[in-house]
Amino acid sequence: MNIPLEVTVSRINSNVSNDVIRITLIDPNACTEFVRVDLNPADFAQAITGLCNVSGDGVVRNLERVGKIMEMDTLEFPMPEYDYDNQKRTAHSQALKVCPKGWIPDSGFSSQNSFFAKDDQRWARTTMRRWV
Repeated sequence: MNIPLEVTVSRINSNVSNDVIRITLIDPNACTEFVRVDLNPADFAQAITGLCNVSGDGVVRNLERVGKIMEMDTLEFPMPEYDYDNQKRTAHSQALKVCPKGWIPDSGFSSQNSFFAKDDQRWARTTMRRWV
């Protein structure tokens, strides 16, 4: 499958370990990072100067989204009874219940417009996504 790619090479500083060179591959149509490779600087230098099969740590994920296009829409729903301290957790739990099949609701409910009044009831709003 031929797809457009965005490639990022970055240097990650860490107080836990030495510097790391990170290479990421992103499918821009799917808005999805699907490969991440971490190399130490010495191995990275060897790789870009022609040494084959340099070892590194890698993560492959979201392959089911690669080659697809991400669609977004807004999900609004009435809130069930909730304790104010658990408002965001309750909203996300309810979003998972009412979200149409094939869509995935965002878990963040931190924007100013996440909660609102409608028909004398509390409602929540979030973004939902799917890949087609």
